[in-house]
Amino acid sequence: MCDDYLDAPSGKSPRSWDRSTLLLIAWLEEYFTFHGERMPNRYEILLPYGTVQREIYEQYKKDVENPV
Repeated sequence: MCDDYLDAPSGKSPRSWDRSTLLLIAWLEEYFTFHGERMPNRYEILLPYGTVQREIYEQYKKDVENPV
């Protein structure tokens, strides 16, 4: 999971996130690690060109019993 939570929405700390949100974050991190390419000079993961958000969500719905 993420080590720093600087990207948390304002007014929400990670401790107040519900379980399904944390599972979504973990699933996305695993997906990006498996499908993306890590840049050697930056802390970024790039997905292949043409990756569509809807395709990622469809895969998420297949993998998870109760999607967010």
